[in-house]
Amino acid sequence: MKKTRLRSRSVKWFVLLGFVFAMTMVALAQTNNECDEPGEAPDVIIESIYETKRWGAVGDITAFSLGTYACNIGTCWAVWFPNNNQHPVISGNMYRLMDGEFEQIGQSWLKHGFFALSGDLCSPNCIPTNGQHLGVNCSDPYSAPLNGEQDRLGPKFEVNPSTGDFPYPATDLYLTGDAIYKRLQVHTDDLDPLMNPGAVYFLESQYITPDEPPADTHYNNSSYRPVNVTGSAGIFNLALTGQTEVGSPAIMAWVNSDPEVELDIIDVPDDGRLYLAAKATDLGGGMWNYEYAIENQNSHRAVGEFSMQVLPGANLQEIGFHDVDYHSGEPFDGTDWRTTVDSSTGPTMLIWQTDDYASNPDANALRWDTLYNFRFDSDTPPRSGPATLGLFLPGTPDEMTVTTVIPQLCNYNGSCDPGEDVCACVGDCVPNVTEMVCTDSVDDDCDGDTDCWDVDCCSGIDCDTFDPDGDGVPVCEDCNEQSGSSWATPGEVRDVRWQSVFGGAIGLAWTVPEFPGGSNLNYEILRSETASDFVTDVTCLVNGIPSLLWYVDSEVPAPGTTFHYLVRGTNKCPGAQGQGPVGTDSAGDPRPAVFCF
Repeated sequence: MKKTRLRSRSVKWFVLLGFVFAMTMVALAQTNNECDEPGEAPDVIIESIYETKRWGAVGDITAFSLGTYACNIGTCWAVWFPNNNQHPVISGNMYRLMDGEFEQIGQSWLKHGFFALSGDLCSPNCIPTNGQHLGVNCSDPYSAPLNGEQDRLGPKFEVNPSTGDFPYPATDLYLTGDAIYKRLQVHTDDLDPLMNPGAVYFLESQYITPDEPPADTHYNNSSYRPVNVTGSAGIFNLALTGQTEVGSPAIMAWVNSDPEVELDIIDVPDDGRLYLAAKATDLGGGMWNYEYAIENQNSHRAVGEFSMQVLPGANLQEIGFHDVDYHSGEPFDGTDWRTTVDSSTGPTMLIWQTDDYASNPDANALRWDTLYNFRFDSDTPPRSGPATLGLFLPGTPDEMTVTTVIPQLCNYNGSCDPGEDVCACVGDCVPNVTEMVCTDSVDDDCDGDTDCWDVDCCSGIDCDTFDPDGDGVPVCEDCNEQSGSSWATPGEVRDVRWQSVFGGAIGLAWTVPEFPGGSNLNYEILRSETASDFVTDVTCLVNGIPSLLWYVDSEVPAPGTTFHYLVRGTNKCPGAQGQGPVGTDSAGDPRPAVFCF
């Protein structure tokens, strides 16, 4: 899992830097369009959501469509063939932010692309094509009326967003119907300003293109834009405002509007990307509101469960769930997710879940290009901790764990009660000195390593065959379980240098060993007043931040004395395997030195 936790300002830079990188790639593009060189790939973005159209209402539902300008900022052309599955499909969505809740309130079927123009909206250096590809640096508009043409709209359920595969012709592609059929449908009550005071609205679109996933250029294919709702008496229109946020899924609108919202980006291995945004709000009177929004950008495996641990006996109120309607014949079951508080298997868990895939393949899973909400109130204040997203379609892994805002597992009554987080509840609980049980998924000694990942468990037999990376070396002998290879002792730390800082204090710096030996590389600093003795006359200095390549020694030598320093690399290899060398003496022999930690 690739996981990133960013505050709103950082997220804006994250998106901007990605766009700058993409534009740099444009500058390096070849002078012809064809994808005939290694490393070349198309990269389609939505440069602008530039217009909307209201089609009318049926009952309490109003239908819209939105116009999109696509650009190819990649290094070769993108396929755009009209009569097979080698063209993009284009979605339309609507969201509302009101009272601290960011919800999806509408979605459309998918417009099937059919001809690519060669415009210059994104760059004056467009390399034109005959319309069956979107050329390098070229732009292509689809107007709101075109994106709302019912005989070019196909369903979402047939599209694999992580590979770009879909059948052609799509189911019911050429069928037409009433004013709202297949189009972006929104309940009229969700638009009425009198019923939604202070609401802010957003439109979003995403292009799924079959030739981008192999090059991983499909994570910037969503863009959103703010929109105002105008009108009255049940007849409402949309008026675009602000700018299109290029390359950003709509969930970023909540993150960027509220600095208290925390974001996690979760990449499902060999699949697609999920976004989790969360916020805890103090309601007063000892109660807190917890609000979560999960947007599935392009994960085909989807999400079927969301859970987190809660304190036994916690006062949980207003447990809620919100989804968005499927319509026009999409086969998915719209039943709301079940909510349970379950302690039958150990820790007390708050769980939202839909039917599993085996019992109902069309269950209401959180599928691609949709956003679901989970919320509750609790009498326990927030902390940073794990939540679990259970994946819907079978595969490996079957769940993703992410660190987000969850309720504390502490009651602060002076005793360590069942269910309290031993590592977090300072004052109530005291951690064990070592890992006590190597098979219970509990970090007994609060050192960050659980069960067989903790070297404490290597003294028994429980972990003798535990080999997570499958390289044939059990974890107790393998120093890098992330690589599929067994490594050992780190190499020598080279280029140790110093300078005087802060009124005589010593600032040390060094370079990473050429051979780190394993993951979790850290450093220990040895100081001696005798150049030849780092065994008896030695002080061990703590490098407080792992992987930091500098250290400031605030102590200064007494008059007439000198400080000498050595730096050793360390990793999580068991025992002395994880302690690197400190170089050689003048005779070329390994220099003896004490092991500090």
